Amino acid sequence: MIADQILVMKIFYLNLKTFFMGKSNIRYQLTNLTGQRKKKIYETEMANNASELERLRNLVKELEEREVKLEGELLEYYGLKEQESDIAELQKQLKIKTVEIDMLNITINSLQTERKKLQEKIAHGASIKKELEVARNKIKELQRQIQLDANQTKAQLLFLKQQVSGLQARSHQK
Repeated sequence: MIADQILVMKIFYLNLKTFFMGKSNIRYQLTNLTGQRKKKIYETEMANNASELERLRNLVKELEEREVKLEGELLEYYGLKEQESDIAELQKQLKIKTVEIDMLNITINSLQTERKKLQEKIAHGASIKKELEVARNKIKELQRQIQLDANQTKAQLLFLKQQVSGLQARSHQK
């Protein structure tokens, strides 16, 4: 692209050089000729120069348009280069974030495993708590039963003592 632009500029320079060199040659050539002939050659050369000048103006206009276009392409190229560096940076950040995500997934899996173990312990603790409650109720029931049995035994003992006392009193009376 840039090489093409340089080549066009060289051609433009050579055309301008030829144009101006041709003018001085015309003056030199015109000094040796007569009036009418001079005028005709001069008019022909001026017409040629006018068409050459128009061609050169068109060439300049074309080159200016091309320059604008090339500047636009260059800006676009620099924009793409900048985007490439941005993309590279984003890819680098993506890799870092991917590693972070992997680490967080490992942490999540570890925490889920620990949570499951704790839930199992809680379930086991609840089961043991129920068993303990059943055992406490059983102990209370047994304590009531023992108390009842103790009361009955006391009552029977008291009854037996009264009978023994009654028998002893009878045996002393006889």
